[in-house]
Amino acid sequence: MRADKLILQKPTVAQLLEQITPFVIDEEHERDFLKRYIVRRRVAGEIVRLASKRRLTTSDLVELLRANDQTLNALLSLLGISQEEFYRHVTLARLEERKLEPPTSEAFHEWKMDRIIREILADGEFADAVFSLLLGGHGDRRLSGRVPPFVLVGVPWNRPV
Repeated sequence: MRADKLILQKPTVAQLLEQITPFVIDEEHERDFLKRYIVRRRVAGEIVRLASKRRLTTSDLVELLRANDQTLNALLSLLGISQEEFYRHVTLARLEERKLEPPTSEAFHEWKMDRIIREILADGEFADAVFSLLLGGHGDRRLSGRVPPFVLVGVPWNRPV
């Protein structure tokens, strides 16, 4: 053992529980969280309104996204999809676009939410690929048999849920 390394004793469960602070009261954080929550609820209501009229389209979602960056989070919540699952959807959509040229490990990596939003707003074809997979992947015959059914969780918006 090297003399310059400090070895700490592993804490007990009781010691850890004594040190955990499950809730921190911070008024600024609470105000910010409440603002985001109110916005997400409003955006979710708009998505549901459009879906109930059977007119939820990629262009509707892009328009909502341009107005508010919480649109994707609201949509994911309504679909019951985690952010990690969404990242996999986006990766699948990107791979579908590049069928003919396989990605290299250096050039191809998972995008996070900020990058996804930028790409959706900048590229209509990419927006179509992402939203089509999310909202209609379950009915895409090109994907069935190649993509596991649990990935194709899109909601059939054109019929009663």
